[in-house]
Amino acid sequence: MMDNFRLILFISLGVILMLLWQAWEQHNAPARAPNNAVSTPATPAGVPSAPADSSRAGPGVPAAPATPAPAGTPVAVPLIERATRIRVQTDVMVVEIDTAGGDLRVLDLPRYPVSIDKPKQPLRLLSDDDAAFHIAQSGLIGSPEGLPYHKTRFASARTDYMLAEGQRELRVPLTHRAKDGTRYTKTYVFRRNDYTVDVEFHVD
Repeated sequence: MMDNFRLILFISLGVILMLLWQAWEQHNAPARAPNNAVSTPATPAGVPSAPADSSRAGPGVPAAPATPAPAGTPVAVPLIERATRIRVQTDVMVVEIDTAGGDLRVLDLPRYPVSIDKPKQPLRLLSDDDAAFHIAQSGLIGSPEGLPYHKTRFASARTDYMLAEGQRELRVPLTHRAKDGTRYTKTYVFRRNDYTVDVEFHVD
C-alpha cells in the first residue's frame, strides 16, 4: 500500500511540474508580431478587373468614390460648465465663485507666493482649469424636487465683494428659485484673518 501511495504522489508531482512548465512557457513566450498584411481577394475567372484609372472607365461603370479627408482635431470640451464669476477678496485670500452650481472655483493665497522667484504670484489651492482641476462643491439632497445642488444655476446681485477695512465678516449670497416658488439662498461666509470658508443654506 505504501508503494501505491508513493506512485500516486510521484504522478501528482509530475502533473504539477508539467502545468508549471506550460504556464512558464506561456508567460515568457515572445509576443507574436501582428499580421498587418491585408489579403486581396482573387478576381473570379471571367470577371474583368476594374480599370486602374477611373476616368477611363467605360459607360455604365460608376467611378470610384473619393477617399474621405481625415477628420480634424476634436474640440476640447471643458470639464465643467462655466457661467458668471463672482470675485471675493479678503485679507488672506482671493476667491472666485461661479453661479453655475454656486461652486468655489478659484482660491488664491496672496500671503503665500508660489515660489521665492515669483513673490507676486500667489499660491493657488483651487482651480477649474482642465490642467489642474480641483474645486469645492456643495448642495442639498433630499426627497423634494428642485433642491439646489452642484449643477443648479444661481443668481447674484453683485460680481465683486471685498472685505472692507475694519470689517470682521463678509457674506456673499447666491439665490435660486425653484419651480414651486421656493427660494433657496446659498451664502458663503468669510472672516478676517481666517482661512475657513463657511457655507449656509436658507430655504424660504
